[in-house]
Amino acid sequence: MESSADTLIEIFRNHVGTIYQCDESSTIWLDFQGEMTPFRYFGFLSIKQHVDKVNVESMFENTTKGGDLEIINARGCDRCFVVNLKELIGLKQLFEGTKVMLDLNSIIQERLHNILI
Repeated sequence: MESSADTLIEIFRNHVGTIYQCDESSTIWLDFQGEMTPFRYFGFLSIKQHVDKVNVESMFENTTKGGDLEIINARGCDRCFVVNLKELIGLKQLFEGTKVMLDLNSIIQERLHNILI
């Protein structure tokens, strides 16, 4: 899955990364830890669900070595993410913000389509 920077539209950004959308290739791109990773929509939802399921409170309370690390991978993604607690919280916010923006865009498009008919 390749995409040029000209076709990427920023959806949401925070302190840990940025998520872009490419209409040409129907992919969502995650810019995180210095790497760009493409996802199809259901792959994006899969990794979002995985991140949402991680218990942040137990990671915070875990005092063992490596207790504040989580390994995340998603179906359809060749990349594995190793994140610390701060990055995990940022990813949760990044994915949630992206989902809200995608839902909002769908609502706007639907309303505009209904007005034009």
